[in-house]
Amino acid sequence: MTILATALAMASVISCNTPELIPEVLVYDDFSIINQDTVITRIEERFDEMKAQDPMMNLQLVVGDTIITYRKQVLPASPQRTPDLSQLKNHEDEELKGKPLRMMTIGGSLTAGVRDGGYFNEGIETAYPNLIARQMGIEFNQPYFDDQDYNGVGRKVLTGFNPTGGPVPKFKTLKNNNGISKVREYYSIKKSNVVDISNLAVPFTRNSVYDLNRVFMGVNRDLMYPTPYTDDSELYVERMFELKESTNEKVYNAKYDFYIIENGLNDVLNHVLTLGSNSRRRVSNPDAIKKDLSELNIFKDKDYLKAISAWNYDISNTYAFIIDASFKGSKGVILNMPNVLEFPYFYSLPLEKAKAIFDIAQQSFELPSETRSSVDHLFPNSKIDSLLSPKVNVALKPGINTHRPLSKFDFVSNSYTENFIKEHNEEKELLSEKFDIPVVDIYSLYEKILKGNYITDDGVRVDPSYPKGNFFSNDGIFPTAFGQAIIANEVIKVINKRYETSIELINTRELLQKF
Repeated sequence: MTILATALAMASVISCNTPELIPEVLVYDDFSIINQDTVITRIEERFDEMKAQDPMMNLQLVVGDTIITYRKQVLPASPQRTPDLSQLKNHEDEELKGKPLRMMTIGGSLTAGVRDGGYFNEGIETAYPNLIARQMGIEFNQPYFDDQDYNGVGRKVLTGFNPTGGPVPKFKTLKNNNGISKVREYYSIKKSNVVDISNLAVPFTRNSVYDLNRVFMGVNRDLMYPTPYTDDSELYVERMFELKESTNEKVYNAKYDFYIIENGLNDVLNHVLTLGSNSRRRVSNPDAIKKDLSELNIFKDKDYLKAISAWNYDISNTYAFIIDASFKGSKGVILNMPNVLEFPYFYSLPLEKAKAIFDIAQQSFELPSETRSSVDHLFPNSKIDSLLSPKVNVALKPGINTHRPLSKFDFVSNSYTENFIKEHNEEKELLSEKFDIPVVDIYSLYEKILKGNYITDDGVRVDPSYPKGNFFSNDGIFPTAFGQAIIANEVIKVINKRYETSIELINTRELLQKF
């Protein structure tokens, strides 16, 4: 008898007015399993610390901890010749004339260098903007953690320890050299001591536009959010610099020759997790804002703050303002967004199991017909891991026990989220037309990679499989250092083509080492 058949049989027994079964408690003394639906364990002293350092906890099942010592990241050899970057200079700004090229990047987790579920020095060092800057031969300052805190926040490794026996991948979190500090009972992220940061990418953001407003404009959060709002991503903004008017104005007024913009991947992850309930609000008629925002002094004109509160979620408006105000006369590129739901993390559980589970789910939760018809696969969370586990007592299984039903949040619909991705990419095309900047089509790049038929310019076949492939890191979402180099080369190709530069491509083969 299959697991599902057994579960259904047991469910029918439970529902017949019989005394409720008392499940056997599975206890593992070596670690407390975090946010699980499947195993009851002791709560250890480090629980709060681990929650503070694990921004992707709701995406990954952590069942232990481990230690990783620092291994210096081997970067590709520097280019043999320094490229001519004169075509990338901002020739309109007198302050930039005669000075080395200055580049700024703004984005989310991909641009920040997140990998292996965390944000740490080795990942930051191999983020695609830093790799591009090395090929350009320019100074590029990144918000590194101090040397003793090199494991940063949230870094994890896959483990074979599987107390539930369920199919969802399990991880161990890093307990050494983390960038977490404790002040009384509160935890925070240690600040970067790097000054004049060039990579203003905010990792783990839930709303990229909100964080951009915080970074560039210091927008009053009370105007943007009239109701209480908390978001840990602001900790990552604050670790780069204090959120004070003088500091924000310094960022806003800084001069740059070239910029790279990427955003949206984390917005989509949040969209998937919440089925759009925390997604950005659409503006039906952006032209209704009569005043030309680019002429406002964002630090002195209160009309700006009133306006921004009305459209802070609209990506095209926000980026248009930043480009027009902060990068006037500068060259740049903008990255579109890949189809996140095609990433291997979301395919760790097959569609067939999703369809079979509907029969169980319907016993305790009436799924909307549109949800049932549009489901493409299971969300790999602890509920589904519990339901498919051969070890978990049937009385603990969600979807069978009427007190622990499944819901629409446990299933993933591609079409539902693909529309969200399409909107993001359409807005980036509009920005491309408005400011005459090229789009780096990483949507198509990822499509080729995920089909398994992509070979790098230096002859390496890209393996998108999970977890043993070379493109995706062990979180199944963000790329390895090798994957970052592939993205960097795609950006370089677009820069060379549009601006007639001759920046050398990265030798991706030198970044194939795995940790």
